[in-house]
Amino acid sequence: MYERKAPFLAATLLLLAVVSGAALVTFIGIAARHLSGGAPVPGRMNEPIRDGDLRFTVLGSRCGIAQVGTEDLGQKARGEFCLVRLSIKNVGVARCVFDSTKQKAFDTAGTAVAADGTASLFADQRTLALLRPLSPGRNVSGTLAFDVPEPAALSAIVLRASVGTPGVKIPLHPVASRDG
Repeated sequence: MYERKAPFLAATLLLLAVVSGAALVTFIGIAARHLSGGAPVPGRMNEPIRDGDLRFTVLGSRCGIAQVGTEDLGQKARGEFCLVRLSIKNVGVARCVFDSTKQKAFDTAGTAVAADGTASLFADQRTLALLRPLSPGRNVSGTLAFDVPEPAALSAIVLRASVGTPGVKIPLHPVASRDG
């Protein structure tokens, strides 16, 4: 009796596994799209643009920097640093923190480079401006550092208020520099 039901049971279990797997893949895809917040909104340098509760203004960028900070207290680039200067304003109603580790720049080949939090701190002369919580209405300026292979050329930066927001994509026009 079990011998006649075994093929039917095996086929039923296989069908259940396939349907469950398809549902899981669909769910993961939907969750990934939701968490990424979608495609970044295009913006322009020196023009304020909002993402979530933060308003960003990219003020400029420069590449070709071998070290940030001082000789005694600083950081040397593995390649070279590209620095992006920006202003951030909390336009929301609650305190928030700008997470520099979630920010990415893109080189001319489209390769993403994450901001280097320690180098960013040295590039800002250790002011901690981008690390402090932002009260509603508060504005701060600071620098994000990206350690990129030489020769460096960043084409854009994507800034996000949080993981769940789409972000803003600002084209960069870096100025080459040989000083730190």
